[in-house]
Amino acid sequence: MKIVHTSDWHLGQRFFGESRETEHRAFLDWLVNIIDRDDIDALVISGDIFDIKNPPSYAKRLYNDFLAKTRETKCKNIIIIGGNHDSSLVLDEQKKLLKPLKIFIVGGGATKPEDTIFKIERDNKLIGVISAIAYLSETNLRDSKKSSEERDRAKELENAIARYYKRAYRASKRAIKNRNLPLIATGHLSTLRREHSESVRDIYIGKIELFDKKRFPPFDYIALGHYHRRVVSKNIAYSGSPIILSFDEAKHKKYILEVDISADNLNIKDIEVPKFRDLFTLEGDILDIEKRLKELKLNSPIKPAFVQLKLNPPKNLMHLNSKIDELTNLRKDIKILKVIVKKISDEIMLDGLEDINRLENISPEGLFLKRLEAEDFTKEAREKLLNRFIQIKNMVELDEN
Repeated sequence: MKIVHTSDWHLGQRFFGESRETEHRAFLDWLVNIIDRDDIDALVISGDIFDIKNPPSYAKRLYNDFLAKTRETKCKNIIIIGGNHDSSLVLDEQKKLLKPLKIFIVGGGATKPEDTIFKIERDNKLIGVISAIAYLSETNLRDSKKSSEERDRAKELENAIARYYKRAYRASKRAIKNRNLPLIATGHLSTLRREHSESVRDIYIGKIELFDKKRFPPFDYIALGHYHRRVVSKNIAYSGSPIILSFDEAKHKKYILEVDISADNLNIKDIEVPKFRDLFTLEGDILDIEKRLKELKLNSPIKPAFVQLKLNPPKNLMHLNSKIDELTNLRKDIKILKVIVKKISDEIMLDGLEDINRLENISPEGLFLKRLEAEDFTKEAREKLLNRFIQIKNMVELDEN
């Protein structure tokens, strides 16, 4: 069985006030061509289809247009799971409508993993099984009213996730009836200590915020989402996001994974996604940055390029804003979205730059942490309060779904 594994599209993302619609459309058109070219049996999308739980109408249109185009390709099976950014209601509202078209959707953590086992066929012959497991929140898996220490609660959550995957594996084995066929699982969760991306949101509480990958059952392939970089560890893989979602990802290459699976062999092939828009971070003195902006070569088809500036503080701050204004008007094919003046404060947003200080660009966790830092809390107390905040936020978001 041959699948394409992708995740973390974040359709509808506003990047410092700027829409990513053009880039996402270019990616989805490119993906349709790859799927059709390579005779894919199933497309697996491992969560965070949308950037927010109530995505804008154009993002839903991109999603629906893509599904319609994909149905015209050779790929006849699509598996879609919800991530922590997604609303299970938004994804599941088309579930019954799309299932006869072999577009299988699991918007949120199901009560019974047995209900999310999908058989993949080619020429009316069973060739494998995919267990579509969406983002499993703490509230999905345990009694949220149960009081316990954070470390114990985190361990309880890990045990519950392990039990859920074990049940899904047993159900997958029953579905193939002792035949030697590939078994695949999906997931949207943390298995790495740190992902190093500004755009990745913490999803678990407690002293440990990851799931021990050794506790996965022996599926032939586990297609994960949540991290924005490609990470492959034997049969467990994150495909990463297909477009750059934050400035600290600008130097990362982006991929989808083409996975050829039999019961005895696994071959994972990286397919690099073209860069549709340039993102740059320029650091240094103002005069040096001005020169570099003039000489900056753009290699991607979508304009303008998005730029972040990290400035060394000038001796005279009086004319800093006017100088920044000059830089923003230097080239029409470049848009400066964010300016950081180093050594004055961690991050100063300067007047005159459009849309860069909107609340939508500040994560709730980051804002709460800033508030904690203003109080005389110990580091341990701040961490404990932040973990509590993340737990409450996740519960509220689940209720909104």
